[in-house]
Amino acid sequence: MMKRVVVAALVLGTSAYAMKGCLSPRAPDEQIAGEFHDVCTIAHDNIKSPERGVRQLGRYLVKHLDDMTGQFGALVAQIATISDDTKRETRALEAHERMRAPLLACQDDLMEFADAIENDPAAKRLHDEGLDRTLHTLILLLGGDGNRALLPAELQPLLRR
Repeated sequence: MMKRVVVAALVLGTSAYAMKGCLSPRAPDEQIAGEFHDVCTIAHDNIKSPERGVRQLGRYLVKHLDDMTGQFGALVAQIATISDDTKRETRALEAHERMRAPLLACQDDLMEFADAIENDPAAKRLHDEGLDRTLHTLILLLGGDGNRALLPAELQPLLRR
């Protein structure tokens, strides 16, 4: 009886682990590339409806930006821990190309979508308001002047190395 309980627990535990995606997780750069592909799809689908597209893109980014930035941080950490310089550089370039691929594939759609936004007053207003709020938030978080910088003045030269 005990053997059956142990086997059942192992099967259930392994199944739960696999369903969560832990047995074959995608690499962070693959996940980011997937997010970029989704952005491309939104752009492609809304070239003729830029206001709707800006709204969809905004909702998408609100929902996924934490995942995207988290995956980017995970990728940096993953690659930075590779001690062999050649392997680290190879992995970083591989990640770069993987993330860049969907954006290159849809660059014409992105440009058309950007032009459509620029030529639609309502879409441009939405875009500009969202961008202004985002930039203002970043300035508040990171510090927009020397007196309010996130890092104390003594540590800021470390960023310039």
